[in-house]
Amino acid sequence: MITTFKDLADVLVCPLCHSKLSWQDHSLFCNNCSDSFAVSDGIPEMCRGINHLPALFADDHQRADALRSYAKDMSVPDLIRQCYQLAACRTPSSLEITTKYMLDGEARMRATIGEFRQVAAQRKWPLPCAGTALDLGCGVGTTTGHLTRDFDMVFGVNPACDEMVVAEKVNREWFHNRITLLRAFGEHLPFQDRFFDLVCAVDVIEHVANPLAVLKEVERILKPGGMLLLTSPNQFNAVSPDGHVQVRFVGFFPDQWREPYVRWRSGGCSWRKRNVQPLSYWRLTKHLKQLSTCAWHVNKPVMLGPKSGPRTRFICALPGLRHLVNWLLHALGKEHLALVRKLDN
Repeated sequence: MITTFKDLADVLVCPLCHSKLSWQDHSLFCNNCSDSFAVSDGIPEMCRGINHLPALFADDHQRADALRSYAKDMSVPDLIRQCYQLAACRTPSSLEITTKYMLDGEARMRATIGEFRQVAAQRKWPLPCAGTALDLGCGVGTTTGHLTRDFDMVFGVNPACDEMVVAEKVNREWFHNRITLLRAFGEHLPFQDRFFDLVCAVDVIEHVANPLAVLKEVERILKPGGMLLLTSPNQFNAVSPDGHVQVRFVGFFPDQWREPYVRWRSGGCSWRKRNVQPLSYWRLTKHLKQLSTCAWHVNKPVMLGPKSGPRTRFICALPGLRHLVNWLLHALGKEHLALVRKLDN
């Protein structure tokens, strides 16, 4: 576990040139490009490399300042609710759903890792359960806490400073400062090559500006044998409402129609302010194929299980229909579960 900023400087690198850092004058300093990274509320500010910030971060610092004034007197649930009330246009029901979703983060991460463990066992890939772990896009930090149960060194990265105000309180009050929090973009991560045993990106890739660049960075920082656990909503989800706005079929509309469609169907929620671009199965696999040193597998929803009826079992027994149903599950299922393993040298 990282206990001092000098220790932190020893394991981080410059997010742009990947050179070593040193701790000087209460900031992290790059010895190569002479860039310095301030520390705010104990969290290094290492967002570099993206000049055009998405709409989600347009008023980020103002919201963070407002949350800091509430943080001392508010409970964690109330601060999470306040964070998302300030962040985007939400209906009262959508706000409560988001708050509950974030509060359940540790349980969700436990369930997600359990699901990936089954997939990894089927492929005979040992899932890392010790060493160093990264929660990429850690949100308010509730998901990250589960990783501290098994891993010696746990990092949480998120570019949004309003969410990181909440994450600092969550880390301090719920997880006893066992998480090292950083503000950085997924496209430019401030970590050494081959540093992590496990990287979790739970419902994150749909929020980034360049998904392929993020995947390439994860490929760089994974140790040989290390794994990326990636979940993401399917653009063409036809079985349930989109989890961000609780509206069905958003991904089937062109970009310019999504905002008015979501506002109409939700009663006022904004799609644009969520900064969401879900990936289709084909787009995700196209990106994964460009990872030259990794093997990967995208799981599909289970079609045949213990409670499957005779009709489903009959379909599974017919090769032609089974292939068609498998294609439909990938194309129109609720979400993608992608397991990526860095190949041994």
